[in-house]
Amino acid sequence: MSVSKSPRHHHYCIAVPDLEKAVGDFTRTLQLEFGPAREVTMRLVGHVGETSHVVRFVYSTDGYIKFVETVPGDGLFGDEPSRGFHLVGCHADTDLDEAIAGAVSEGEEVDDKLYVGNVTIAAFFKPTALRPVRIELLSPSIGEVRQ
Repeated sequence: MSVSKSPRHHHYCIAVPDLEKAVGDFTRTLQLEFGPAREVTMRLVGHVGETSHVVRFVYSTDGYIKFVETVPGDGLFGDEPSRGFHLVGCHADTDLDEAIAGAVSEGEEVDDKLYVGNVTIAAFFKPTALRPVRIELLSPSIGEVRQ
């Protein structure tokens, strides 16, 4: 998979049922600090068809931990299938469509694609036997999303 080598473009995402409680718990127990929570309407096209959700998320101020609040139902951000360690995120080091095509040619399977409006901003690759976690490949054009 063609990803940015810069570690500042990588993050670990944990899906939680309550964003504020998770932030409070990690702040108390691990002394992590978090930026402001954000809310974005996202359209997913993938393994459960097309869905649209208002997704709430927050990054730790060091940018390596991301919490995403689950939504009712199935799908990428669904409350039951998604709780816990959710994914490893990274930026593509080239055009996103090229990076997706390259990953697919290497045997990766796309689980979902994420859109904000009509712009594809990420692709999610299915877990594998050796990598039991989803990979999120973000478009380099969205820039640094953690600030």
